[in-house]
Amino acid sequence: MLAPRHPIEPLSAFECEYLDWYVRVHDTVGEPFDPRLCVQLARAQWRDRPQLAEAFARCTTQWPRREEGLYTTFMAPRHKAERWRFAGNLFLMHPEWGELLVDVIHDPEGPGGLAIGGIEYLDRVRRSVMAENREPYWPAGDAVPTSAAPPRAQLRIVHVGNVARDRCVHRPPGV
Repeated sequence: MLAPRHPIEPLSAFECEYLDWYVRVHDTVGEPFDPRLCVQLARAQWRDRPQLAEAFARCTTQWPRREEGLYTTFMAPRHKAERWRFAGNLFLMHPEWGELLVDVIHDPEGPGGLAIGGIEYLDRVRRSVMAENREPYWPAGDAVPTSAAPPRAQLRIVHVGNVARDRCVHRPPGV
């Protein structure tokens, strides 16, 4: 006879973050991407580089970075370490997404030996930086100390790499 099934407990923040990382690193399926408008824009804005417009046409799958929404790659993260050979950047103006910084990589199978590695949404990057009323890596919710603020009697050390671990609901013993 089977033992009674226990109700499933919700995942802790650490477990959720780990699963997001695992899917992001091992996902080889990605999400659909329609490159038609980018191809048209590349043909119009990069007239001297028609092979890059053709390279954009090959970008039919994307792997957006969910945590920020500031960058999308067109190569599965699992293959990035072995295939990413940076060639340069080009700017592309998009009517909906604004200014894009396009990563061009070397690809022997691509038109002209090049491929589009990813795009960074510069307008979003600028908005996110300007919208933050705090210093980078300063804990959210904490006021940024200024010269007008009274001095703090304690020193606060922030370990950026462990922020997610420190917010876990459950920690294994000894961690």
